[in-house]
Amino acid sequence: LYTLLGATTNLAIIKSVSEHQPSPWTAFFLDLHCLVFLVPAGLYFCFDQLTDANAFAILYVIFSAYFSSIMIRLVLVFTPSACIMSGITASVTMQTFFDVIVASKKTTTATTT
Repeated sequence: LYTLLGATTNLAIIKSVSEHQPSPWTAFFLDLHCLVFLVPAGLYFCFDQLTDANAFAILYVIFSAYFSSIMIRLVLVFTPSACIMSGITASVTMQTFFDVIVASKKTTTATTT
């Protein structure tokens, strides 16, 4: 807990271990790949339809992103929350596309009959 408060500059043991160093943003891009771009969209969709479950997912992503930026080893904590947000993005996007397809099929069948 002491390392989370910014005492990493004074403790030599913490400075010597590379896992305790802050995470560079390239680590997120290399570990998460395309999920980096889907997480903000998932946050938007969660805020758009705010429920208790979506609020929990939002808090999970925010806290895990914060703690994974403190220590490079904790990027593993952020990965499941990024997958959850990306899944929400994919689900909402596909549901919207399928609603459009179904609506267009209904209008074409209504005009042909």
